[in-house]
Formats: sequence, C-alpha cells, structure tokens
Amino acid sequence: MSKNYFVASVIVFVLVLFGVNMSEIVDASFANATNTPSPARARTGRAPATATNTPRPTRDRTAKPRRTKTPQATSAPNATPEPTADTPNPSQPDASDALTSQLLILNPDHSGVARVTVNIFDLSGALAFSDTFKIQENGAKIVSVPKTLGSDFLGSARVTANRRVQALVLDDNQNGTASDVYQVTGVKTSALTLPYLQHGSAGSQADSAATTPHSMVAIQNISAVETEATFIAYDTNGAEIISRALTLAARASAYLDTQDLFGDTPFLGSARITANQPIAAAELVSWRDTASVRALTTRDEDNRLVVSNLERRTRKDGKLKAWSTLLIRNNGNAATDLVVSYYNAQGKLKGKIVRANVPADALVVLDTRADEFQFLGKNFSGWASVSATDKTPLVVHSLATRGRGKHVSAIGGVGRTRINGRNVCGEVRVTASQKSVLTLLNPRKHAARARIRLYAHAGGAPVAVLERELAPRAQIQITAQDGLPQNFEGIAIVGADQELSRPLVATVLTQTLHGKRASSTSGYLCR
Repeated sequence: MSKNYFVASVIVFVLVLFGVNMSEIVDASFANATNTPSPARARTGRAPATATNTPRPTRDRTAKPRRTKTPQATSAPNATPEPTADTPNPSQPDASDALTSQLLILNPDHSGVARVTVNIFDLSGALAFSDTFKIQENGAKIVSVPKTLGSDFLGSARVTANRRVQALVLDDNQNGTASDVYQVTGVKTSALTLPYLQHGSAGSQADSAATTPHSMVAIQNISAVETEATFIAYDTNGAEIISRALTLAARASAYLDTQDLFGDTPFLGSARITANQPIAAAELVSWRDTASVRALTTRDEDNRLVVSNLERRTRKDGKLKAWSTLLIRNNGNAATDLVVSYYNAQGKLKGKIVRANVPADALVVLDTRADEFQFLGKNFSGWASVSATDKTPLVVHSLATRGRGKHVSAIGGVGRTRINGRNVCGEVRVTASQKSVLTLLNPRKHAARARIRLYAHAGGAPVAVLERELAPRAQIQITAQDGLPQNFEGIAIVGADQELSRPLVATVLTQTLHGKRASSTSGYLCR
C-alpha cells in the first residue's frame, strides 16, 4: 500500500463549565495526501484539503517485538474464510490515489448557534492553523486542512465550542472508489482497544502486494504534556504478538503501519493502546475500498451488545454478493462463553452461534460466508445480539462487505446499556453521486414509533419529518424510495416515541456512485 494512505482519529470529551453553556472539545488527527478531494464529496461544496510535507514521527526503536505462547481454548475463534474466485478478497485502492481526511462538525444542540474554534497541529504538536466560526442550530460545517499548509500534511485538530457539538471524520480518495466515515467518541481515556487489526491474509493465502489487506493506525496525544504510549497487538487466541513503545509530545500524533509492524508475516487479531496521558486512536484498513474504525473505550464495552446492518445475500447463480463479519473481542481478564443471536429484519430469531471458553484478549471472527451460517438463508438482512454468559466486557466491530468484495465499511456495536432514545446521524446524503440508507433497529420486545427530523447542513433549516413504526426486535431501512428527500445533504435526528422512552439503534450507510454504479461504501453508528 502506498504510504499516502492515512487515517484521521478524533475524540470528543465534555467539559461542564458552571454558570455558562456546556462546552465540548474535539481532538482529531488529519491526514491529507492530495490537494483535490473526491469528486463525489467535492459536489457538496467542501474546500480542498492540502498541506506540507511532514516527516514521520520518531519511534522508540528500543521496544522489541515479543512473542508469547498461544493459550489453548476449547473452541478457538474462527478466522475469516479464505476468499475464493467467486468471493474475491478485496484489494487496495490504486496506490497513486491517496486519501484525504475532513472533519464534519455539527451542532445538534437546541440551545442555539455554536461558536467553534479549530486549531490544527502538525505531527510534532506545533500549532499550524487556527480559525473561529459559527454553526447554526442543527447545521454543520466541513473543515479541511487549508491550502497554505501545502501537500501531504499530517497532524491533528482541536475543536472547542460553547455548545454540545459533534463531529464525523470523512475519508475519501480522489475518484471516489475508496471512502469511509466514523463518528467521534465522548470519552477522555488513556486505554483504548482496536478489535480488528489485519495485515495480509492472516495465513490463508500468499497474496501479492496489490491485494493484501493493509492497516494504518493513528495514535494521538490529546493532552498538553508529553505522554508515553504502548501499542500491543494480540492474535485471535489472545496471545501478545508484538509491542511498540512511543513517546508523543503534547498534541503530537504518530502513525503505525502494519507493514512496518509485521513485514511479510500475515496477521489477524486486535490491539490495545495504553498511555500515561489521555490519547485517541483510529485505524484505516485499505482493501479495494477502505474501512475506518475509531479505537474503543471502556464506555463501548458491555457484556451484551447489539450490531445492526448484517447481511448474507446471494445472486441468482448462488454466488455471494454481500456479507458481514463480526469481530468480537474479550476485553475481560478471564475466559468467557459467547452467544451470538441472529434476527432477521422482521424480528424473528434465525439461529445462534456459540463460542465456548474464549480467552481474555482473544478475538472471535464470525463471517456470514462460512458454512455454519447456512441457517440465515440466501437473502438475510438483519441484526445480532452479542452476549457473554457472565459479566465479561466485550467490544464489537462489524465489517459490511458488498459488491462481491469491492465495497467495505465498518460499523461499531453498541452496548445494551448505551442504546439511546435520541440519536444524531450527522451525514445523510441523497444526491446524484451519493445515496444514504438510514437503518433503524428496535432491539426491545415492545413496538416503537420512530420520528426522524431532517435538517440541511447549510444553515440547519428543517427539511422534513418522517415517522415509522417498528415492530418488536425489527429493523427497517429508509432510503430515497422510502422517504428520504432528493437533493438532501444534512442531519437526521432520530427519536423513539414522544417521550424518547424506546431506545433505538440508528446507523447510516452511504454509497458513492460513478454513474449508476456504486464505487465505494461508508458507514457509521449514530450517537
């Protein structure tokens, strides 16, 4: 993979200022390797993002990779099935077509206009750019690295506001064939988890460099003092494989390339990052499309989680055209048993998958292409409930793969205790070049009525109000054919019932189009 593929990482944490409005701070790592954004994104009026050449961060070379014996389990986690000619392994985007990151800041706070300040820092943590602007209530603004910073800029951004703002990170390449989006977190922490880390084909086959899955991890020091951080990668059985120590100056960022970490050795597993100061991290996995995920915090852990937008779809000739991969990590200190229950869109339980005695730090990989998922049928669309049989904390990410492997996106799971009655979906688009699908899931055993309020990014003007009924444990999808207005670029605020008493899970998948054909897919969990 070209060294020009990078990922932005963002963290939001709330500061309560007594006697004045609530304020939020956003820290984001920016990476831009081209001075022209994707044509699909450019139609939205975003400014081009460019920057200057910046040296790679200094790494502590004294940290040596460590290997430990693999612990035994009564039922080892399954690896992703080896792709065949009929279900191709997604390959990287063209190495000459680099990604550009942008930050979408939105103001869903009903208190009024938000006054926002953005400070952009280079890799060393030095201030490179600052700007202050206003965002109307329910409106949004795109922030790009300014042209004055030149090309190939790497760094981070800190955003402060007098309202409860939110943010999404947008990654696009120039021709729209690789894109993804993920939402910021609201937790300040010094311990993070990446449930999914892959380099190469994890031993299933010897891929060429042009088709090898490849990961880039961005680690950001969000504090105003130097921090010592440690990155540790674990295999699927929970064994520590490699450790890397980093020293990050105040506001500085570092990027870890799996090629540097693993070389020609394929790897599939997870990672933990710890530090003595608050940090943020995210990962970009490049195939033919890209999938970006933010590192998860303890608030993302639960012993019962829900994941929506799962698929197993076949063509008329029997070949799989869409599938989903659950990546479930045991974040506890001891082994546990996992039960994963799959429901269709109508709320009917289709079947369960059980994994016994999953070790601490182990990763369970459940790919709906595997033979054990025949119970889902040929055209499954639905969701899953992931549970530990005890109080063991779990974290979950899901990879949604479409177009027989050409389009990949990532969506996080949400703990049962963290499901909200109000969710904000910051980027919903129905344009000539982008088509969003808003998915609503009611995981409870009682019916719910969802109310979706749509607002334009520009100025926050109200556009439409939609209402939908959800049966118990049912999932529905809302598209342009089902009510999303044409030529819409904006925010969807999803509420369940008048009193917000019915918690719902909301997610957005957006396809970028070339003509009538999809060229990439992005997805995120609304919060």
